Amino acid sequence: MPLTALGTDSVVFFFWLSETFGAPAVADLMTAMPAEEGQSAQQDALAHVLAPTDWQHFAQAYLDQDLRLPGGGAVASTPFPGDIHVWNRSREHSITFDRFVLARAQLEFACGHWTLRRATEKGTWKVREPSSRDWVELPEELTVEEGSAKRVRLAGYGIEEAEGFRLVLDGRKDPCRGCLLTARDETADHCLIGGWELVSGGYGKVIERELRDTGVFQDLQYPDLQRYLILQADGRYEQSPTPGEGTSSVLSEEGELWQGLASLALGAAGRWSVEGEKLRLCEAESTVDLNLEIFEPDGDVSRIRENRDKGGDVLLRTRRYSCEGNSLSMEETLPGASSVTWEYRRLE
Repeated sequence: MPLTALGTDSVVFFFWLSETFGAPAVADLMTAMPAEEGQSAQQDALAHVLAPTDWQHFAQAYLDQDLRLPGGGAVASTPFPGDIHVWNRSREHSITFDRFVLARAQLEFACGHWTLRRATEKGTWKVREPSSRDWVELPEELTVEEGSAKRVRLAGYGIEEAEGFRLVLDGRKDPCRGCLLTARDETADHCLIGGWELVSGGYGKVIERELRDTGVFQDLQYPDLQRYLILQADGRYEQSPTPGEGTSSVLSEEGELWQGLASLALGAAGRWSVEGEKLRLCEAESTVDLNLEIFEPDGDVSRIRENRDKGGDVLLRTRRYSCEGNSLSMEETLPGASSVTWEYRRLE
């Protein structure tokens, strides 16, 4: 209910006003109210009686139950802390209140690392953790530890504009930082858990197709890459570096035949999670093991060997997936390139 429509049971505001600014402040507020123009005009006048920061201080004092009766006694009150808005995935929440209605809410963030953006913000507001007495700005980034959730209380007011208080808070959860998931039987992602073997598709087939399109190769068979995929129930994954073999041959303009035999193993490990129909693979480690033999027209053989481990920056791969029974299909769209598809069967 707006302050300009308060009943006698909401006299606590006037207790706070008198304690904060002195007894004459109550009379000054009443004098400032127009008698005939209605609530809108009263609200416009009230907006000039106190600064927005003063209204914010009252909101905080009210929710903290930090109000005093004339003479110093505590006011007996149990204010409603507000509706709970939960971020357990990337999403927006909209919080709105009429002008001069105390804005109150509880913001709860599930385990993980969150980036918070104010998509819309009208009015003043601050938040407080239950274990603290300090009202502060909500940080732009928030990390919630494994096995817990973080809840803060919000207090605010929309004073200066007729539309009142409005906050649209966009919370983005980083799929590559924070908590591992614990998949349960009833969750949509439970089907993913287990070992998978590539049946068709993958990066190897895309590379082979693009090399064939060059018209250079007389014969080409590119090795499979990351043939085995293991998705564990605790949110870890591994793409097994099982070697795949490939062959190629090129006929030069002079009619000389060059041939190649390659053994390539590509491994990766990190964390996985799902959001809707998207599987997110956060690649934290990768390995490349290459053995290449080039057979020259004169019979000489050149050998190239490379082994490389990579860590450091996390690489996020996002794939649309469909999982049913023993079949798993995935598709990844690459910038400026054709999409890559995978067809897997479950390992026994």
